[in-house]
Amino acid sequence: MNTREQVFLATLGQRPQAITMALDLLQVRYQFTSIGLLHTSAVASAVAAAFDAVCSVFRRDFPRLLLTTHELTYRDGTPLIDIADGRSAEAYYRSTAEVLRQYRARGATVHLLVAGGRKAMSIYACLAASLLFGENDHVWTILAGSDVISGEAYHIPPGKLDAVHIVDLPVLPSRLLPGVLADTDIIEWSANRGRPRERFLKSLSAEENALVDMLHTHTYASNDELSRYLGKSVKTIENQLRSIYKKLSEEFELAISPQRKRQILLDVIEGRV
Repeated sequence: MNTREQVFLATLGQRPQAITMALDLLQVRYQFTSIGLLHTSAVASAVAAAFDAVCSVFRRDFPRLLLTTHELTYRDGTPLIDIADGRSAEAYYRSTAEVLRQYRARGATVHLLVAGGRKAMSIYACLAASLLFGENDHVWTILAGSDVISGEAYHIPPGKLDAVHIVDLPVLPSRLLPGVLADTDIIEWSANRGRPRERFLKSLSAEENALVDMLHTHTYASNDELSRYLGKSVKTIENQLRSIYKKLSEEFELAISPQRKRQILLDVIEGRV
């Protein structure tokens, strides 16, 4: 018998009925001890009404299960409103991965439902699960007609049980494969993998950093002028620039033309790339 904590965790969208119906079906198989809800801003986002409604249903119809809400945020703690660009997508993925990591750290078995949120949110949640889940964790979705899930009912209507199906998605936990990162490294790796600018700047030597700083403040300086400012030979400046541009090209996978390389470097330094 599995005595580990069994957690039902769901992504929230504008059709929260999918969440409670899935919980109805899964409760027959598993003895859940708690419910977790992954959501964007409970005040300002499009799911605000759904958040209030489903939390009320959880407390009314599943009173023995401890409810924990997980508001997804940017790195500075600002609540996410929606996935609208690369920055918000990264924040959703990072926040979701951190919640999953916390559940794993306390030894819980997680049943992640990805049917309650937008498709983009479901995809990012599945990606996070593929990195962090163990062999006993599950990713679920629910299949049902829109006439069942879009109505007012938060539980499967009489006579509709055969029209609603819970599906265990074949998400392979990549952490179980040989050669992947250890648990303690996964969050840091997943957070850094989408930040080439930070990786590029960290790859520079102290001398290269000094040259980049000088270029930032003296945008149009020639190599001769840079050599005088830094007290180095022109040959040294040329070698350092060659190394900097090589690292820039490799990190951003760019074919940089000689005419554009300094401008691209400045764009990266100032965060425009």
